[in-house]
Order: sequence, then C-alpha cells, then structure tokens
Amino acid sequence: DGSVTDTGSFESDTGTGLEVHVDWSVFDDSEGSRKVRVDIYLNCYNLYVSERYNGITIRLGDETKTINSAAIDYTGSAASILIGSTIMDMPDDPTDCEVSWDFKGTYNGTELEKVTAFGTVG
Repeated sequence: DGSVTDTGSFESDTGTGLEVHVDWSVFDDSEGSRKVRVDIYLNCYNLYVSERYNGITIRLGDETKTINSAAIDYTGSAASILIGSTIMDMPDDPTDCEVSWDFKGTYNGTELEKVTAFGTVG
C-alpha cells in the first residue's frame, strides 16, 4: 500500500542555463490504483519570476493537467528549485510525458516562451 514501484527523471535542454527538471515516481494508492507523482523543478541561477497561474502543463499519455507554478526570487549559483507537484493516474505501460513551463522571458540573452522537458514515465 503506497509503495513506490518505479522512479526516474528527465529534463529540458535549452542550453541557456534555465532548464525544467522532472522527477517522477509511480506508486499504488490505498485502493490499488496506479498513480504517478510528478515533481517539477527549475534548474537555474539568478532568477526572479512571479507565480504563474496554470503555468505548468503536464501531458501524460492521453491526459493533460495544468497546475500553478511557484514564484522564484533567487540569486546565486546553479540551484534546483521546486515549482510544482501533482499526482496523476498512471497508465499500465511506460508512457510519454511532456512537461512545459510558461516562462515568457529572456534568460542569458535567449528569449524563451516555454521551457519543455520530454521523457518516458514508467
């Protein structure tokens, strides 16, 4: 009950120093349903952004979910900062996952509308 059966991670590759990093873990809930917890981090340095309403979109197989992303006010060397987490239903088989964060700004001279990470969950 509640035992984690699989974990993994993936991240974006913008080449700017601002990346979305995703940690996921598959578990069985108390009713025996397979779920996946998705934790979304920003790898960055020197970043100030406001909270984004529905700023994170997670696509897992056929399911899409949006959640708010936390504000960041950070000055310093490279860090990994949690901006959101959610739990979704986990399909039976390994499934493509896409996580995108609305940045709508410029980082290190590169304009980035969204930062998107692709990977496989499960």
